[in-house]
Amino acid sequence: MTSWWLKLFKPSKAAVEEKVERVLRYRYGVYHKIEETIPEDVFIVGYPKSGNTWMQYLMAGLVYGMNPEFLPDSLVQDLVPDVHLKKQFKRYFKYNIFKSHHCPRPEYQKVIYIVRDVRDVMLSYYEYNKNHPEQTSHTLDEMIMEGKGMSFGTWQEHVKKWVTNPFNSSILYIKYEELKSSPMDILKEICTFLNLDRTENVLKHLIEMTRFDTMKTRNEALGWEHPGIQGMAFMNKGKTGRYKEEMPKELQYILEKDCRKWLEYFNYPIQRKGEK
Repeated sequence: MTSWWLKLFKPSKAAVEEKVERVLRYRYGVYHKIEETIPEDVFIVGYPKSGNTWMQYLMAGLVYGMNPEFLPDSLVQDLVPDVHLKKQFKRYFKYNIFKSHHCPRPEYQKVIYIVRDVRDVMLSYYEYNKNHPEQTSHTLDEMIMEGKGMSFGTWQEHVKKWVTNPFNSSILYIKYEELKSSPMDILKEICTFLNLDRTENVLKHLIEMTRFDTMKTRNEALGWEHPGIQGMAFMNKGKTGRYKEEMPKELQYILEKDCRKWLEYFNYPIQRKGEK
């Protein structure tokens, strides 16, 4: 039987979390709250389904020298924490790498922003929501025309805010499509941005071990750290230009109209060029 005084002095959730944090710091070294970043930290940012998880693996290999061939997602999340998933992190390097979907924040002073064609993004986002029961279920029409089922606003709002760069951050903009078609060139740009010295052989191995089909097969076998997707497929097809065959034309045109300015800004093709 529980004593009356235990009921009376039941610790709050905040008190429990504080105790857990103290235990982590004592047993495993100095852990920091996920908000405790420094100006030198680097943030991998992009709208959902733009290749952010792929970039996590690339950065784990590029910065920390990990071999992606044998890298479980739990270790990736430790080295390149997802700010939406992790509450604490540990520093292993002079700066940390974080994954985020957030819009610009003052503390995000060094950013690699990955952008992907909104038409492919929306297909992938729709399939993700459909395949994961914890997500609300909306049709592709509802997502595109009414903005339902999207946790971080619209693609065009997200891109606009990061291109506008209100906090004068140092930003490297990369396109998902170019990361797929010319990975060596993009990785060299990232190395320059981060002042990393990596040989072409190291980059070639990293590219080979983070190919979409290799990653998907490995993580289906090893599982995911994210509690909401354990035992489920997180990655879809990863292809570029899928929308041309898989998205109804009218929805393509709606997206082109709504996102035209930023599609053109990043040199994405517009089908109805005469329309504003």
